[in-house]
Amino acid sequence: YNDFEGLQQIYSCLLKQSSDTWEWIIVDDFSDIDILSTIEEWVSSADQRVQFVKSKHKTNASVCRNIGLELASGNHVIFLDSDDYVGREFVANREVAFKDFAIFPNYKVIGNKESVSKKLQKDRKDLLNSYLSAQFLWQTSCVVWNKQFLIEIGKFDSMLHRLQDVELFIRAMFKSDDYKLIDNEIDFF
Repeated sequence: YNDFEGLQQIYSCLLKQSSDTWEWIIVDDFSDIDILSTIEEWVSSADQRVQFVKSKHKTNASVCRNIGLELASGNHVIFLDSDDYVGREFVANREVAFKDFAIFPNYKVIGNKESVSKKLQKDRKDLLNSYLSAQFLWQTSCVVWNKQFLIEIGKFDSMLHRLQDVELFIRAMFKSDDYKLIDNEIDFF
């Protein structure tokens, strides 16, 4: 929503990837008309792997993510927000075998004053308990999903006003008997 500069930043990151096995579906959440026109013009000259979808009315991130999920042609899906930045090996590092989903929990938060690295220190058996105790260990873009598994468990709940990703992670951990936790080098910011 209204973040053309963020989209340009993500696109720049994607073009620099060491692996070219990506597609990017941008789902706009009813941006202002002048921003929307700029994005549409920009996307028309972008790489063929970029697809643009615009909403007819204001919704929320979960609705947009579910639209992108349905349109994705690949079997593995990652959700990025317009203020995300990914390193050169981001796509290649996520080309791993898994059944339901894979978690890459280590990331870096870059703020105006300081940077904070997040490094997971938990045992896999404690992950669900941590989330149920409101200790949120990773965020939306740290998970690579098997598209079909995510559809089968009901996708993002668009009726929730907050913590849709947290609710999805809890539901996924309950439903899955086969997911991976990967101690990754930080390549997501």
